[in-house]
Amino acid sequence: MAISKKFLSAKFLSAGLFVALVLSACGAAPAVNAPPVPTKASEPAKAEAPTAAPEAAKAAEQPAASGAKGKFRVWKQFGDGDDILKQIMAPWLKEQGLELELTSSIDDVAKILAAISAGDPPDLLILSGPDNVGTWSREKLLLPLDDVIKTAGMDVNTVFTGPLATCRYAGALYCLPWGTDVYALMWNKDLFKEAGLDPEKPPTTLEEMESFADKLTKTDKDGNITQIGFVPNFSWSHLDTYSMLFGGAYASADGAKITINSPEVIQALQWQAKYFHKYGTDKVQKFVSGFGEYSSPQNGFYSGKVAMQFEGEWQPTFMKRANVTLNYGVAAPPVPAANPERKGTVVVAGTVMAVPAGVKNVELSAKAFAFLQGDKQLADFMTANGNLPTTNTSAKDARFREGDKFVVWLDLLAGANAKAQTLTVINGEVNTALGEAEENSIKDPNFDLKGFLDKKAKELQGQLDKAVAK
Repeated sequence: MAISKKFLSAKFLSAGLFVALVLSACGAAPAVNAPPVPTKASEPAKAEAPTAAPEAAKAAEQPAASGAKGKFRVWKQFGDGDDILKQIMAPWLKEQGLELELTSSIDDVAKILAAISAGDPPDLLILSGPDNVGTWSREKLLLPLDDVIKTAGMDVNTVFTGPLATCRYAGALYCLPWGTDVYALMWNKDLFKEAGLDPEKPPTTLEEMESFADKLTKTDKDGNITQIGFVPNFSWSHLDTYSMLFGGAYASADGAKITINSPEVIQALQWQAKYFHKYGTDKVQKFVSGFGEYSSPQNGFYSGKVAMQFEGEWQPTFMKRANVTLNYGVAAPPVPAANPERKGTVVVAGTVMAVPAGVKNVELSAKAFAFLQGDKQLADFMTANGNLPTTNTSAKDARFREGDKFVVWLDLLAGANAKAQTLTVINGEVNTALGEAEENSIKDPNFDLKGFLDKKAKELQGQLDKAVAK
């Protein structure tokens, strides 16, 4: 969704680190030695919910228990859109006789976990992404929503299938998508023209993209990069997209088998690592480290230092906010030349809403869920924040088609190849393993990628089988 989501979703948050955060927040000694993300994988998380402790309430540092008279507490991981959310919820709050207590930009996952484990959760969670939902559902920190949805009279059949798939674990829904993201190719038309490329014709295959990137990369007399055609992990990892472009997935469609060691996932990792090895990993990382803040005019793409990037639908809104004027285009991600049938392939994932375990008034939370999922409310927030809607009924709002570039992302979302990576209840552990594989394959051209992933897949399969059996 908004940019802060990407940093807060803890894409490579290990399950071991997750448990360590819960236990440390609850006053217990950490069960594992959790290294910085995304380095070495930690021990698997425990399947049972952590024990509550008085210290957790102190760690949460929040006033008034959930359900306190006149208060409806919403915790939101990202900071964008607070004012519009307050405006949208105002009529519903007035009808319920409630006052909104909104806490946003929660960059400390331990704070959320501590509040839930202490029995003092907010009435509603708006999470930056679905990455931790599987692990949290396994730890019984979120309520299954099927009954909540039924009580609220919501129709999940209107939700796009891709976003909805990110919320279902072991047959139950533990969140609902509320706005979603897809990534498209963005290219700087002026840089294309300078390099002798047709500015109106972006690469349509990955092979063509590599050729374009070479032509768009410049170095000084000392070999230092001064402009680069493409950086695969700018501004963060896009391995989920690359894996899908090559036909790979992290787990089988039924979620029963871990497939991170499949030839397709390995091919995706090797493809992106090749960009670093060609130009020199240290030189690429040094060049990227000189970019300014993501949403500032000094962003690598905004400032003309990166010619092509994979980015989300919020970009037109962010450029406007940053007063950036750029001659750029948006198109579907390039696909392998041998697989034209994958045209329009995008990974769907974005902001989700969940009800934490232990809320005092589940029915009230269900009503808020239903209200915020309403077509107008959904369209009001997403258009104001520059994000995609999650239901096909809300997507009919004319405001979503006012920008010619935004429409590209919207059409990709509605396409047949808009899919979610299969997530499991050990998603945290899977992402940690992939993060380590990604990091090492980029750093070391001789890294035994297949051997590493074969070992990890075997370990993870055992963990998944054990978690599902409980």
